[in-house]
Amino acid sequence: MRTYNSRLQFESQEDFEKVLTFLKAQRDCVNAAYKTIFDLPKLSIIDLHAKFYHKYAKENNVPSQLIIRSQKEALGSYRSMKSNKHEKSIPEKTGLSARLDKRIYTLTGSSIRLTTLENRVNAKIELYPRLSEVWDKQDPCDPLIFERSGEIWISLSFKDNSPTVKPKLAVGIDLGVRRLVSTSEGNIFIDKEFNKRIRKIRFNKDQLKKKKTKSARRKSRKIGKKEVRMKKQMLNQLANAILQTTPANILVLEDLSKIKFKKKKRKQTKQTSFYAFRQILTYKAPYVGKQVVTVSPHYTSQIDSLSGKRVGERKGCRFYGVSVMDADLNAACNIAFRYSQSKIGNQLPVSWRTPLDGQAIVNSPNAFQSGSKELALQATAL
Repeated sequence: MRTYNSRLQFESQEDFEKVLTFLKAQRDCVNAAYKTIFDLPKLSIIDLHAKFYHKYAKENNVPSQLIIRSQKEALGSYRSMKSNKHEKSIPEKTGLSARLDKRIYTLTGSSIRLTTLENRVNAKIELYPRLSEVWDKQDPCDPLIFERSGEIWISLSFKDNSPTVKPKLAVGIDLGVRRLVSTSEGNIFIDKEFNKRIRKIRFNKDQLKKKKTKSARRKSRKIGKKEVRMKKQMLNQLANAILQTTPANILVLEDLSKIKFKKKKRKQTKQTSFYAFRQILTYKAPYVGKQVVTVSPHYTSQIDSLSGKRVGERKGCRFYGVSVMDADLNAACNIAFRYSQSKIGNQLPVSWRTPLDGQAIVNSPNAFQSGSKELALQATAL
C-alpha cells in the first residue's frame, strides 16, 4: 500500500469554509461518540449505533454518513486504547480529519466532489509527477482529508500490484539490539554510533520526565520526534543494505508480534523497532523481486543449527553446542531452516554458511552506518 498526500484547490473561499465546517462537525461527532462508548458495558458497533445514532442525528443537522463514519472511527480508536491500557479517561479528538467513503465523495479525473453540511463542492487535486504516474494506472482507495497549516489536504492510498515471487533461495534474518541484523549467510550489520545516539536521547527523555514542567514536556516531545525520524531513516537504510547484499529472494524473519519481553529488557527492546523494520522490508522487497515471510520464534536461539537439536547453551554472543558458534548467526540459520522444513517452505534451498564463532562477514568496527550516504556493504571475510 502506497500513500501520497496532495493539496486540494477549491473554486472559492466559501467552498473551503464549507469543507472546514464539515471537518469540525465530524470532530465533534467523534468526541460525542467517545463519551457514549465510555459508558458502554460491551464494545459493540451495534450497541453504540443503538444508543448514539438516532439521538445525535435528532440533535444535530449532519449527514447520516458522517455519523456512521464517526462511530467507526471512535470505536476503532477506543479499542486500540483499551488494548494498550490507555482508556482511563474519555479521549478527545483535536485534529481535523475525516475518512471518506463512496457515499460522500466522487472522483472525476483529477477533481473530487465532497459532501458538506450544506451541499457538495468541487475541488482540484494537485497532481505532482510521482502521484500522476500512479494516478494514471490505478484508482485510489477511500481517501482521507485533513487540515494542515490552514489548508485542506487529501491522502490517497494505492494498492501495490506486485508480481508473484517464485521461491528460489531463502535467507534467515535474526534481529537484535546491539547487532541490528544477523543473516544466515554470515553477514552481521552493526551500527554502534546509532545505538549510542539513541541511548543518549532516551536518557535525556527520562531526565526531562522527572522535571514535570511544561517546558520539559515540550522539549521531551521535540526530541521524541527526533528519535522517531532517526529510527525511520536507519531502518530504511538497513533494509536497503540487506536487499542489496543477499542473493536470496525469500527473506525469513521471526514473528515477534506475540512475544512478551521481560521487564528488565523492555527498555532495550524499545530501542529498535522490530515490527517497523519488518513493515519496511516487506514494503521494499517486491520492488526488487523478493518476498518477506515469517516463522515462529520459539527456541531459535536454543537449537544447535548443525545438529538440529536443543543441545548446548548460549553465553553472550557465543553458542556452545557441537561447536562454538556465533549465537546470532546460529539463530539466523535456525530461522531459515525452520521455513525450509515447513510445508510452505517445501524444502527450499537455504543460503547459509557454518556459523562458527569468528567466521562472520563484518567490517571493523561497523558493518553498517545509518548516517552514511553509500549503503553498499563493504564486507571483509575474517
